[in-house]
Amino acid sequence: PSHFVEMETLPLTSNGKIDRKALPRPDRKESEECYVAPRTETEEIIVSIWHHVLGMEHIGVHDSFFELGGHSLLATQAASNLKAAFGIELPLRDLFTYTTVQELAERIDQLCASRDEKAQDDSRECVSLQDYIQQEEMSHDQELLELLMQLEELSDEEKQSVFKNRLAGEGVKNEK
Repeated sequence: PSHFVEMETLPLTSNGKIDRKALPRPDRKESEECYVAPRTETEEIIVSIWHHVLGMEHIGVHDSFFELGGHSLLATQAASNLKAAFGIELPLRDLFTYTTVQELAERIDQLCASRDEKAQDDSRECVSLQDYIQQEEMSHDQELLELLMQLEELSDEEKQSVFKNRLAGEGVKNEK
């Protein structure tokens, strides 16, 4: 356990089991004295997700997920929420390595920067691919223009024959 709370008696349910919902939250006076509020948008999002997952108030940037009562199942839930919030691949082990809000925010910022850099590189590839496609379309258009110029030299019957053959080759049915 990350916290101990001394009590005279434990609250019980009507069945005689410990009523976990009625247990008091651990006293956080010690950590509240060192409380540092989130300073960046990334830290604010992490704190919001931890608040949702852990059900804790006043989470500061120096607070550790596991010292606040987090465990592996909650870490899985937090990692999933962080992936969705930031649009990144966040390995679960990162929550065990970067345990404070501040450390995790720095790691997430790194992952976001890498993602953005990769997206920029991918868009450059798309532009060059687009250029290639335009170039191919131009050469196809040039080929068609040459064909039309050659057709000018043909008689009407020869032109019809060329078009019928060309259309038939491209899968267009000739109705004659």
